[in-house]
Amino acid sequence: MHQRDHSIGVIDLATRRMLRSFDGVELGGFAAEGRELLLMRDHATFERRSLVDGQLLEARPLAIPDHRVSRRRLSPGGRWIAWGLEDGRVWAQNLAEPAPPRELAGHAQMITVLKFSPDERRLFTGSLDRTGRVWDLEAGREWKRFDGHQMAVASAVLMGA
Repeated sequence: MHQRDHSIGVIDLATRRMLRSFDGVELGGFAAEGRELLLMRDHATFERRSLVDGQLLEARPLAIPDHRVSRRRLSPGGRWIAWGLEDGRVWAQNLAEPAPPRELAGHAQMITVLKFSPDERRLFTGSLDRTGRVWDLEAGREWKRFDGHQMAVASAVLMGA
């Protein structure tokens, strides 16, 4: 449960009891078959925490700029984080590797949507430039482009890869 005060609460659905809460969270998700909670704090700190006891398993700074970011997204299993800028640039970082983030260049205007494929191999980006693009994350290059939209591309669903 994401709350308005930038905290995330973990609730036991069977008992409806709050198990734990984490403050100062911008993004959150689950990994390791639901045994870990993935958090991004203060625009640039990534954390992995145990859902059993809330213990910090990993913390690392991320190279995400504080300004001009229009969208941020964690992949479903926590392997990738992506962010899009107001100028149309997109960055993706593999959180499982120490490598720096890679730029996915191609859009000309603000990024309006970021969606990962269920297998976390591809990323869809939509922009005010009226294009949608699917990126191969491992290769760091455009895989498919969708032109001809009459307005900004602001939503998408990726079904497999």
